[in-house]
Amino acid sequence: MRRLLMACLILLLGFMFAPSPFFIAPGVVCAEEETGDADAQMVNINTASIEALATLSGIGEKTAQAIVDYRDENGPFSIIEDIKNVKGIGDVKYNIIKHLITVE
Repeated sequence: MRRLLMACLILLLGFMFAPSPFFIAPGVVCAEEETGDADAQMVNINTASIEALATLSGIGEKTAQAIVDYRDENGPFSIIEDIKNVKGIGDVKYNIIKHLITVE
């Protein structure tokens, strides 16, 4: 009986302190939470700085630099799907950021 209670306690503690798959880093505010407007944080991939691009989920400084380099070498993006031509951005990353990017 004591072993069963100990096993249950261990499982319970494991669930309580396990990282959540929906964890949002401290200081990160979703566009809707900040302004109530889902489009408030849209990033224009044709004009955004490296810093602005790096605010997108899954896009770090290296990938942001690759986006700027691609844009400088090939001209502006025609449609948002063109960002998948940038090294480091595949279907998975694109699907994460597609609702946050725009081309104008």
